[in-house]
Amino acid sequence: MYMYIITFVEFLMDNYFTSLENKNFFFSELTMASTQVMCSTQSHETSPANVLCRNCIETVCTRCYIDGKHKDCDVVDLKTLTSRYGKLAVEMMGLREEAKKKIKIREVLKERIDSQTKKLEETLDEHLLHLKTKLYSAKEKSRKRMEEDFKKHLLRADEQKKEMHKLMDSLTRAIDAMMDLEPDPKKSKSRRVNSEVVDLKQRAARKLMYVHDGEIKPIGRFVLANHLQAILNGDVRAFGDHHLHFVLEVKKENGKE
Repeated sequence: MYMYIITFVEFLMDNYFTSLENKNFFFSELTMASTQVMCSTQSHETSPANVLCRNCIETVCTRCYIDGKHKDCDVVDLKTLTSRYGKLAVEMMGLREEAKKKIKIREVLKERIDSQTKKLEETLDEHLLHLKTKLYSAKEKSRKRMEEDFKKHLLRADEQKKEMHKLMDSLTRAIDAMMDLEPDPKKSKSRRVNSEVVDLKQRAARKLMYVHDGEIKPIGRFVLANHLQAILNGDVRAFGDHHLHFVLEVKKENGKE
């Protein structure tokens, strides 16, 4: 009874692996029908493969084994491969060559991405340098406007200072004249001088009232532009935007794209 069970299990396993081989063969047949095996030589990669090189285990075109590097190799015509395993091997060689091409393409892609990265880094540096130049120019313009505005206040303070000097001189002369006069109100000269002194006193009082001392403590204040303040505040987190576009290459056929 035990031997019958073992025999039955072996029968099931044999049927399973046979069906699995049939499925794989069917899949390989479909792939072979839809995918043409190309020459593995890089310079002839657009030419279909005609023979199999047994020495290099590669599929090559007619030119490769007639006057190429495979002319001294042991080759076999692909059409003579009728066995299932031979066809499967050729198919897998084609897939291997396709994988090799994709690896080379990815290597070139990596180099191009690295090149584009360096190029954009240089562009970022150029923009930063340009921004620094523009910011310095804007800062100088703001400084000149500030100096012009503050200079007006300086001129005003100088004018008021000159007016105060003139007023002091007038008051000093009047005081000296008052000190030299005799205290006799009946004399006309005394009355005339007193009138001028009173008028000077009133003008001096008005002048001193007009020139008040509330502006003797100037405090400068600078307000940065909103868009620049936003950068300092961290509201502008990105220096700019970037994109990496992939342009599809169209293969040339007979000199035409």
